[in-house]
Amino acid sequence: MTENSIDDNDRMDRDDALRFLGAPGKPVKSGTLNAWISRGQIPHYRYAGRTVMFSRKELQKWIEERKVPAVGGLPRPARRRRVAT
Repeated sequence: MTENSIDDNDRMDRDDALRFLGAPGKPVKSGTLNAWISRGQIPHYRYAGRTVMFSRKELQKWIEERKVPAVGGLPRPARRRRVAT
């Protein structure tokens, strides 16, 4: 495998990358992915000038590098107030 190629088992196309990057109920939109590609913000490989492919390992690393730690855990549910009757 050369520096500019991806192992067949690691290769993902745009649709695979969109599914991989999205969270349940919060998909990454195609336009967002295209913007990241054109700005060079996401690791990708371009073949024959147009075909864009991704490495699963590189995308996982890219995600990990952008992880923001949670502060204070999850918020507690609001307490119900008693209404005087």
